[in-house]
Amino acid sequence: MAPDTPNHALTMWDVDGDLDREAIGSAFLHVMGEAEVLRVTFSDDGEGLRLIPRELGDWRPFALDLSAEADPEQAARDALAVLVRQPFDLGRDLLFRLGAVKLSDTRHLLVIAYHHLISDGFGAGGLLSRRLAEVYTALVRGEPVPELEHPWDTASFAAEATDYLVSEKFTEDSAFWRDYLKDAPAPAQLPRVALGDGQRAALSEPLGSADRWSEVAETIGMASRTLTVPRAEADTWTETAQNLGLWMSQLVTAATAVYLRHRCEHPEFLLSLAVGNRIGVASRTPGLAVNVVPVRAKVGLDASFADIAEALVDDTYEIFDHTACHYSDIQRAAGTPLSDRGSYGAVVNVVEFVERLTFGDSPARYCGATTGTFEELSIGVYTDGSPDSDLYIRLDAPARLYDRAELRFIGEEL
Repeated sequence: MAPDTPNHALTMWDVDGDLDREAIGSAFLHVMGEAEVLRVTFSDDGEGLRLIPRELGDWRPFALDLSAEADPEQAARDALAVLVRQPFDLGRDLLFRLGAVKLSDTRHLLVIAYHHLISDGFGAGGLLSRRLAEVYTALVRGEPVPELEHPWDTASFAAEATDYLVSEKFTEDSAFWRDYLKDAPAPAQLPRVALGDGQRAALSEPLGSADRWSEVAETIGMASRTLTVPRAEADTWTETAQNLGLWMSQLVTAATAVYLRHRCEHPEFLLSLAVGNRIGVASRTPGLAVNVVPVRAKVGLDASFADIAEALVDDTYEIFDHTACHYSDIQRAAGTPLSDRGSYGAVVNVVEFVERLTFGDSPARYCGATTGTFEELSIGVYTDGSPDSDLYIRLDAPARLYDRAELRFIGEEL
């Protein structure tokens, strides 16, 4: 379980308008009362982790009023950095910390901090966040709170995962990954970037509010940068993808593969792809479901971008029927030796679940501060969910591998 690893994620919603303190507190309590799958602790009985459901007990959401601070947003970053680095006792504590931060009368942050053992981006930033908005809106309008369409219970969520591990499908998936990774090329691991003192100082400067929030990741041992692609430029990316017959996620994956080929100087390599893995019970329950799977990439110097993208699309379509097999099970099936870095290279994570939320009459934009801890470079792409959102490229890596200046260099070169 790696109890000493601060694998803590921090998801936020930047609320433009009023956020009633009493109502949002009640919404947190109501929703977490429903979310048994998140109210769990863990026990290792020697045969694997067991989820132990807990009651809320005396748990309460926090409320911070930083509106009187000289720089409320910086004060919030400092306070949340302290919050996110506080350890959890995996066998005793509820593994989440939720609350609201007041920056001004017309701006608030809704905060969801959690241990990555219980949820992921889609669970916390998607299902849980939408339910919080739904319940809060009903409360402030004096309307009945809608019932959950499906229970967020531990038993059905855990049973689906357990049933898979003893199924023929698991055996089939394990065999697929064993064959797929036979004689696999080396993982794409970007070399460090040599920078002069002046260049390093310039590249270390923050790029704006989104990038400043990335600094919070330092508190859990990660380096992180967030680069902003203006909406007009992002629209040209979308148009290019459409002209090539690609989804934006496929365009980003292909572009990253081309970059990795030239920076690593290998025509064939492995990269990793984050997949939501949201089928069955997991599609409607905010528990942990995300997976990371290896992809074989071949990028010839004489190949066109369209050809490279098409080959990767074909490969990923073959893979997607086998993504239920967990990363660690893929490693075992393929006999991949463990290392101090990711086994299958840099990770591409295109986040497509974010949508605009409204808390009462106040619209909210998605804002990510930390994505947890992991052992390899991750390249994420997301929007804030608003109709006119810019595109954000987020790079995260262990601070022992790259520093913030190097990540900005990589992001701008990418």
